[in-house]
Amino acid sequence: NKYLFINSKEKINKTWKNGEEFGNEFAKLKRIYLTDNNLVNKYEYDVSEMVQIHIEYLDIKSQSTNTAIIHIIDEYERVLFATNEFDSPEWKSKHLLEGQMVKATCIVPKDFLAEGRYKVLVAIGNYNPNMVHVKINEALTFKIENKPEVKKDRVNVGGKWPGLIRPILKWNIENITQNNVN
Repeated sequence: NKYLFINSKEKINKTWKNGEEFGNEFAKLKRIYLTDNNLVNKYEYDVSEMVQIHIEYLDIKSQSTNTAIIHIIDEYERVLFATNEFDSPEWKSKHLLEGQMVKATCIVPKDFLAEGRYKVLVAIGNYNPNMVHVKINEALTFKIENKPEVKKDRVNVGGKWPGLIRPILKWNIENITQNNVN
């Protein structure tokens, strides 16, 4: 882990000054940042905290119907998942005017990611035709920890939980009488 992240820096907030936004004639990034559910900008999160990834960008040409794109990449360079702003039912209605600022926030739920360090690829693009207007491979970074002092929804067994993701899934459990057992 130390070797893989030796050159990796904590990247939790990046803002471009007016006139220096990053992008092209279709879209330009203004600000990208990470927060917890209390909107605190930070690098380390407990497994029981949500991570919010905020992308503020100038949506220059409405006919391209731009979308914010995120890939979450683990410390072994595996893309765990990708998601797009267009997954929101209100996406299209927020991209009707040219030259407007858009703030898109992706919420990674609590108890979803396993302990480890993560990179966030951030891009703005559109589909049909497929175009990428701006892309930053390691735009943001964060760390998920299992902090023993934080109360959890899961029994604290100590140590690192196995697997690439760490969801708490719904279980139905019922007691049955001996008469019902074959």
